[in-house]
Formats: sequence, C-alpha cells, structure tokens
Amino acid sequence: MSIRKKKQTTASVAVQTAARQSEIPPFTWSESGASCRAALYTSLRDSVPILDAAVGKLIRLSIGFDARCKDAAADSALQRFLQQVPLAGCGCGVHAFLSAYLEQLLTCGTAVGEILLQNGRVAGLYNAPLENVELRRAADGVRAEIWAGSPVRRPVPYPDLVLVSALRPAPGALYGTSLLQGLPFVASILMRIFHATGQNWE
Repeated sequence: MSIRKKKQTTASVAVQTAARQSEIPPFTWSESGASCRAALYTSLRDSVPILDAAVGKLIRLSIGFDARCKDAAADSALQRFLQQVPLAGCGCGVHAFLSAYLEQLLTCGTAVGEILLQNGRVAGLYNAPLENVELRRAADGVRAEIWAGSPVRRPVPYPDLVLVSALRPAPGALYGTSLLQGLPFVASILMRIFHATGQNWE
C-alpha cells in the first residue's frame, strides 16, 4: 500500500506556486520595501514607454539561442520539446517561458518558474507571479525556502521543480535588485514632461 501511495505522489505534480484563492494580497514579500519597489517598477514601465521598449529589447537580444544534439533522433525530439512544451495559462515553447522569466527578473529583480510533471514526464512550464510566493531564510541560515499557498503559506512540497533567480541581490538578501532601481527619480521627471506635453498638445 505504501508503494502505491508513492506512485500516486510522483505521478503528477500540480502547480505549487499558483494562487489558490483570490484573497492573496499582492506583493506580500517578507523583505521590507520589496513590495512597494516591485509595484513601482511595474508602473514605471507602464508610464514611460522608452523604459518598456528598452527592457523588451534586452529580452529579445538575450533569448536568441539554439540548442542542438548530435544524434538526429534526439535532436528532433529536443526541437519538438523546445517548440511545443505547454505553458500554464497560454502559449507554448521554451523561448516564451524564458521571455516571461527574464522580463520578471529584469523588472522586479526576482523571477520564479516551475516545471510541471505528469506521469513522471515534463508536462509544462509555469511562470509564477511573485505575489503568489515568498522567499524565507532556511533554518541553516544559508538556503532559501520557497513558500506558497493561501490563506496560510507553507514550504512548497517539491522545491526541486521550482526555479528562483535573483538579479544582483544585496549581501544577505533573498530578493534581487531590479534593473530599474536607479530610475524612479528620473522617471518621475519624464512622466511630468509627458504630462506637460500632453496638456500643451490638447
């Protein structure tokens, strides 16, 4: 009976980092100020078109890669997987997954992705919204634990299937630093200029 239970556990894994209820407050990060900064960086890209275009250009320059295998049959299977692997929500392909992952990393400084399994095989990829997860320092003081769920957050049962990246984290920090960190002051001036230009045009 214990063997049967083990097979059921490893056969398929549901999305661990997805929101279970809509009551999860947005950007509930444990580090002080991280939620406000993430919301600010997202609003900066929405408000200043040149910033959004710059981030998009960086993503397009970074995702242009190709993976090959010497064995013809293996290479055919690899190309089919890279192009057709489903993404939770919509879309397909590793490039689409990495584009969303890199966009999240550059904008917010931290990105979370997850591998979905079914019958012991990769069934899809999932880009997790940062408000659905929380990073906490492990008891050993070194590792970072990934917590998710609602209304009570718990460590994800299969952390090996979750990928977390932090861009230039500060010493001792779990979350990364956004590419737009130094731009709020400049962006506020640009938004005033855009607003004034719009009023003059009217």
